[in-house]
Amino acid sequence: MQMKPVGHRIASEGCFMNNGQAWLGGVGDMAASHVTDVIRKYVKQRESDLFLYSGPIEYTHASEFVDLVCRKSSGNKRVLLFLTTPGGDPHAAYRMIRALRARYSTVRIAVCGPCKSAGTLMTIGAHELLMSETGELGPLDVQLTKPDELMPNSSSLDIFQALAVATSNAFEAFEQCMVDLVGHSSGNISTKTAAEIARDFVVGLYAPITGQIDPVRLGEVRRASKIAHQYAEKLGSHNLKSSAIDTLVNGYPSHGFVIDAEEAKRLFKNVLALDEDEKVIAGGLKSKLRHTSPDVSFTDFADIISQPEKEADNGERPDRAEATPTVSGRNGGSAKNGENPRKQPRKTGSRASTRPGVAKKANGHARA
Repeated sequence: MQMKPVGHRIASEGCFMNNGQAWLGGVGDMAASHVTDVIRKYVKQRESDLFLYSGPIEYTHASEFVDLVCRKSSGNKRVLLFLTTPGGDPHAAYRMIRALRARYSTVRIAVCGPCKSAGTLMTIGAHELLMSETGELGPLDVQLTKPDELMPNSSSLDIFQALAVATSNAFEAFEQCMVDLVGHSSGNISTKTAAEIARDFVVGLYAPITGQIDPVRLGEVRRASKIAHQYAEKLGSHNLKSSAIDTLVNGYPSHGFVIDAEEAKRLFKNVLALDEDEKVIAGGLKSKLRHTSPDVSFTDFADIISQPEKEADNGERPDRAEATPTVSGRNGGSAKNGENPRKQPRKTGSRASTRPGVAKKANGHARA
């Protein structure tokens, strides 16, 4: 987790779309049309809503995503969320997954790229976890800020591992020193005296090292670790195996440790592969799913792909329909469903951006 104010320009990719295809970057027009048809069939036949969230999980964007979920009136009881994230605010992640579970009886999350830390926390709350060959989760590791350092973030695992290593090495040094004293003196030095000498030696050797551990900082780390642990306990009854929470919090050596589908099966009860339709959808969304971005993008595909059909029913050409998904930048800007993009001046091929000095910094929140 980290406490850090951020401010970035709005994401521009996919702000406007034709028949739901602007999100389908990197595929041709015919392929994009096919993916759109698959999405439409998927939503209709399976009676499932379909969301995408790509980018850091932060409180402002989480609130907008929760609003999007709460506005749904489709009546579907199932939902599939494609999720790609480097992590972020665990409080925001908890709000997002709780909103999905309150709205739907079956929540499924598909991971086709990095889904770290706070993203992993969201998968714990899902009823089913879908993972592709390229999907990866990460430990529930707390990221802490170091404001006076060149690299501002550090892992809570660093402090705990440093303390564990110092403790283990100190005990080994004490034991070895005491045994050597007794053995080399041919019994002239008693065990008690040898223990006292070994104690003084080890204290003198390790006191400068352990003295660098700030007890206040250690308390902050312990407290922050409990956040992820307790949220996971509240969410994990559906799909998480027993003792998996402790493994996710303490069982991996680094924040970036890769938990692929095979490793995830040791932690989750239901880890499924994507079916053919889901693979087609994931392939169409590859630009948003395979890699993380500093910009945040999210949308409700069920609403988007339904608009062309509605216009077709009115006798209008479907290929002229335009819709605007919810797309948020890290400065909190967004384009809402239902707005008419033709009212907004836009140059073909240009990127939306904020003017210098306009982007506002959002309040920072703890990051996982």
